[in-house]
Amino acid sequence: MKLKTNHLAFNQIKNTETKADTFWFFNSAKSKMKITFDKLPEWINVSEADFVIKPKSEKYVIITYFGNKRNDWGLIFDKIHLKTNDVTLKEKTFFVSAQIDEDFSLLSKETLSDAPQISVDNTDYNFGEVREGSSVKHDFIISNKGKSDLILRKIQASCGCTTLQTPTNVIKPGESIAITAYFMTSGRQGEQHKTISIITNDPAKPFIMLNIIGNILPF
Repeated sequence: MKLKTNHLAFNQIKNTETKADTFWFFNSAKSKMKITFDKLPEWINVSEADFVIKPKSEKYVIITYFGNKRNDWGLIFDKIHLKTNDVTLKEKTFFVSAQIDEDFSLLSKETLSDAPQISVDNTDYNFGEVREGSSVKHDFIISNKGKSDLILRKIQASCGCTTLQTPTNVIKPGESIAITAYFMTSGRQGEQHKTISIITNDPAKPFIMLNIIGNILPF
């Protein structure tokens, strides 16, 4: 059995939206191919979860993504498992991805005027030059200059070499917190650029990118 692609990308989906797309299967064998979608998450639905494809035939299935059921933010990948009667490889997989963004279009003018407002003391931190094996630490100061609670919906580092400490995910109006980043340099050399992405409920700035840059010298 062949798949047209091993990745179905829905791209941007608001958390209030539902999107659908087609997914292509082709049975290149000389016998019938039975396919079953195994344990789909509740935010992904298929038009046919169990079907048979005739020999040398194709099949299109509609896959629907429910943004309001995902309960997550940013770029997300789901691994979809298929069970088949393919003698060479019975279990097959492909990925479904979506960029889940908050829908601010339904907010009233009054709500928008009272919205939270994120502010960062500095989005870039240059640690200069350090020896391999050193630990780099930096505090990014996040402030709320708006009129309602600022919610840090998701904070994610681009690399496992960077760990984060956040005292709270809710910042009251007029208050600030420090997001502490620890960058481990072991096993790394040369110019470095790591990022930290923050998704918030600020309608004006729902996404902030922090940068950690510098140069690691051999030990």
